[in-house]
Amino acid sequence: MSHPLIGRLERHGPLSDEEKQVLREISSQTAVYEPRQDIVPEGSTPDYSSLIVSGFASRHRHSPDGQRQITAFHAPGDFADLHSFLLQP
Repeated sequence: MSHPLIGRLERHGPLSDEEKQVLREISSQTAVYEPRQDIVPEGSTPDYSSLIVSGFASRHRHSPDGQRQITAFHAPGDFADLHSFLLQP
């Protein structure tokens, strides 16, 4: 199976073998999530970022009346929470 992040980045230009190896190493820790399970719970401050390797995920927020509003969809090769990882708490 090809690495989704490497495939996505190579659409913009070639990567060296060393760059590919680094990308594989930094994304080697994996977790499996069930449908409707939160990857990053609202209000949390993760010290890592989550790369979608297979399947799909969505970003959502809850409105004051309890409804859920989907704000983004993520496909393999997307970071589900890169923005929150880069921001200071």
